Amino acid sequence: MSKKIIIAIFVILTIALAAILIYSELKVKFFNANIFEMDFEKEWAVVLFQLIGAYPDDFMHYWVKVNPKSNEYIIEGQRVEEWLHYGRQLPASEFFSTLSVLDIKKLMPTDECAWYFINSTAKQSKYAVEEKKTYLIRDNKLIEIINEQLPIEGYYLIAGGFRKISETDYVGVEEVDYFFKVVSTAQEYIS
Repeated sequence: MSKKIIIAIFVILTIALAAILIYSELKVKFFNANIFEMDFEKEWAVVLFQLIGAYPDDFMHYWVKVNPKSNEYIIEGQRVEEWLHYGRQLPASEFFSTLSVLDIKKLMPTDECAWYFINSTAKQSKYAVEEKKTYLIRDNKLIEIINEQLPIEGYYLIAGGFRKISETDYVGVEEVDYFFKVVSTAQEYIS
C-alpha cells in the first residue's frame, strides 16, 4: 500500500475519531458548531482543529488535538462573547462530511516530502489568486479553475508539504488550493 493511501486513510479515520470525541465528550451538537480551522501534519501524526459553538448568550471556542498513534486527545474550550465570522464559517457537519468522501491522496503534493498538511480556515472567502494551481472538487473529481474564472467565492482547502533540505531545515513545496463549496464565481458554469 502506498504512503499516500496510508496518509489518506489515516486522515479520514483521525477526523472521524475527533468528531466523535467532540460530540460525545463535550456534547457539541454539529448543527450549532462551525469549523474554524483544521491542520493535518503527517510527520507528527496529529490533527489539530478548532470549532466554534453557538449558544443563546455567547460562543464556545474549542481547540482539539488528536494523536491517533497514542490514542490521546486534548479538547480545550473557552467562552467568548462574540464571534464576528460565525455566519460565514462552514457548519462542522458539512466540513467533516466533505472530507469523509474525498480521495485525500489526490490532494497531496506529488513531490516526496518529509511531512504533508491539509489546512482550511473553513471560512467563506473571496479568492482571486492568479497563476496558482486551484481546483474545484465536484463529485470527487478535480476540475481546474483557470484565471479567467476568477474571482471565486466559497470554501477551500490548502494542501502542501515540506521537503527536508538539511538536518534542521525544510522548504515548502507548491501549495494547491481546492474549493469544495462555491458560493459565486465569475464563470457560473463551475459552480
